Amino acid sequence: MVRVLIVGAGLTGALCAHMLRRHLPTQLQCQIVVWEKSRGVGGRMSLSRPSEMEDCSAELGAQYVEQHTKYIEQHKYFYNELLESGILKPLEGKIDGFREGISENFTCGGGLNMMAKHFFAKSLVETCFNVRLDSLRLTSDDQEASWNVWEAATTSGKHDHFDAVFLTMPIPQILGIEGITDNLQKQQISDLEGASYSSRFAVGLFYEPGAYNIDLPYVAKFVVDNEVICFISVDQKKRGIERKTQSIVVHTSAPFGKSHLEEDAEKVGPLIIEELKKIIPDLPEPTYVKYHKWRYSQVTKATESSYGCLVPRNKPLLVLAGDGFTHSNFDGCVQSAIVVEKEISKWLSSSVL
Repeated sequence: MVRVLIVGAGLTGALCAHMLRRHLPTQLQCQIVVWEKSRGVGGRMSLSRPSEMEDCSAELGAQYVEQHTKYIEQHKYFYNELLESGILKPLEGKIDGFREGISENFTCGGGLNMMAKHFFAKSLVETCFNVRLDSLRLTSDDQEASWNVWEAATTSGKHDHFDAVFLTMPIPQILGIEGITDNLQKQQISDLEGASYSSRFAVGLFYEPGAYNIDLPYVAKFVVDNEVICFISVDQKKRGIERKTQSIVVHTSAPFGKSHLEEDAEKVGPLIIEELKKIIPDLPEPTYVKYHKWRYSQVTKATESSYGCLVPRNKPLLVLAGDGFTHSNFDGCVQSAIVVEKEISKWLSSSVL
């Protein structure tokens, strides 16, 4: 049996699993294992639920899917798959703030992490949560074997062996894996180190039934001329769902996020809410507040010489992928996965198996 490890349960990881399962020969048995350091699927497309309010949720990461006009035909399969499955639906309601090059906006009533869940489910993966990859090294799991495999070790001390590894987390986290640079050329390391990400804070304000009738003239708004806040959304209205509980999500600007990056989110959060009250003066005290710091929010500079993905080794296969190799958003993750698909085809058609 061929064993494959995908590190990162975000959208790129899910799409890589889908591409792999779709191309596997029927006679080849393959176990696809996913390691995710958090407790759920979605990565930066996460859905947050306060423990005190089980009927309330909010998206503190990615907010909705923007379909770029340049990718309409190229990514048609993925949009159709999610629309026909009932995962995505057109976003109704006003988004205040003009965005160039957008054909249509989509949302997901159950949260954008449903997209990753959908593709993982189709891929028949074994997902392990709260597992963080610590090191990755070449080894042989059989003294008589004539080929190498990857030995992956977790921070908790677990060791396992795989014939192929796909790393789909933010590039700085990839470079932080012990042993990874042993398999990279100097130019590849330099290219990866050149990628950069913005940082920002997110705040979710949750209101119990009857506590606040959110009556804003938009479902989402890009805030201009504000040093602290860059985005506001009325989460339930944006997702097109009816709930008695309501929530508002706020994202800070990248400069504000950078200036407070090393501070705790709980310390920075009240400053954000204070600024929000200037924008929405009648904002009442929420029933519950959740703060989150996104150290790697959006890609500000992708790799220059490794578009889509980087393949440091073919035998055994090692693939580095994600929006750090393209650009941040749904189309960026899909574009990376399309390039990965070509590498999967090469691997499966080679003598490596």
